[in-house]
Amino acid sequence: MHYRALFILGWLSMATISFGQKTDVKIVPSEILKLIGEAQSYNDSSFPNGGFVTYRKSNWSRQLKKDNNSFYTALVLFNLNQYADRMSKEDQQMLKRINEKAIPYFNLFKNNNKPSYNFWPKYPPVIFPNGGWLNNFNESGALPDDIDDGSMIQLALKNNSNDSLAIALKNQFIPFINTYTKTTKGFYKNYKNQKVYSTWLGNKMPVDIDMSVLCNTLLLSEVYQSPLNPIDSNTYNLLIQLVKEGKHLNDPAYVSPHYENSATILYHLARLYKNSHYAPFKQIKSQLVNDAQFLLTSAHYPLEKLLLQNALLNLGEKSAYLLADNPLMLQQNDYSLFIANLATLLPNPFKRWMTKTKFFRYSYYCYPYNLSVWLENYYLNQP
Repeated sequence: MHYRALFILGWLSMATISFGQKTDVKIVPSEILKLIGEAQSYNDSSFPNGGFVTYRKSNWSRQLKKDNNSFYTALVLFNLNQYADRMSKEDQQMLKRINEKAIPYFNLFKNNNKPSYNFWPKYPPVIFPNGGWLNNFNESGALPDDIDDGSMIQLALKNNSNDSLAIALKNQFIPFINTYTKTTKGFYKNYKNQKVYSTWLGNKMPVDIDMSVLCNTLLLSEVYQSPLNPIDSNTYNLLIQLVKEGKHLNDPAYVSPHYENSATILYHLARLYKNSHYAPFKQIKSQLVNDAQFLLTSAHYPLEKLLLQNALLNLGEKSAYLLADNPLMLQQNDYSLFIANLATLLPNPFKRWMTKTKFFRYSYYCYPYNLSVWLENYYLNQP
């Protein structure tokens, strides 16, 4: 890490705002934004320019490997850009430079013929970058584009794109919805015939339904203010029913296999709630608030606490705490937002069994993303 970043981190460690406590030392958001900017890849022989380095770890190893993917860079940009108008002029200029570097990076993942994007580089395709023997299957094992990456990248590019691209992307999702050509074999039987979005944009992939992915897809419609179609309404209604049944609490790894954790699912639900105009979804606010408050009492990890606090703030509930922990604590690779999970491709009952075994499962970590959630918390806490 750059010597300046180390100095800042050392200073921040003395400026702790701990869970449930306040100090008189003010952590300046500009310094956090600088840390994020300095973490953006440049002239790194092992990582393309403009992206934020992500690390993955398999369930059977402690080794962290660099993973060149589009997703976390999109998450960082979206988190920062949505508060650009609340930043100082100096910070806005810094954010502008971050965007200018990141936009070309996304071209590595863009489909040349469609408005969609891939998790990993497309031309040539790569799976599990720096994956050793796994890279022998880059061509044969290449993943199709997906609605999660497409939605978040388009959201990240909101200030540098136009509404027509978002509409075109959303239209690309429709031929792959559940029951259009295939019906899910890896979800609850009660909902197997619901016409909702599926994660993968590929005919060879099974229908995959994930609560958090659905939230991100609906968020695309809400932020771009595109009219809700019947699939959007069906997707909203499914989320409402799953929340009422408490699936995000008692069955998180099954109902959101790409994210797995209840705190993460609630974060996505609450972020969608803040931007939503769908009246029935607004009616589950009290349950979401109660669930977030309940989880916060037993949260262990800094990022987990931060996600839950941000969920409450997005629901309009002022948190009892300023920040979960100081930014230095967010360096710990102890809570994974995103999971790469082979179980998502399997039908029941194998999906259930594979989910429990955690076989061929990779956890992903990205410190710049964690810092962007810290900044999100800071701005949500401002009057």
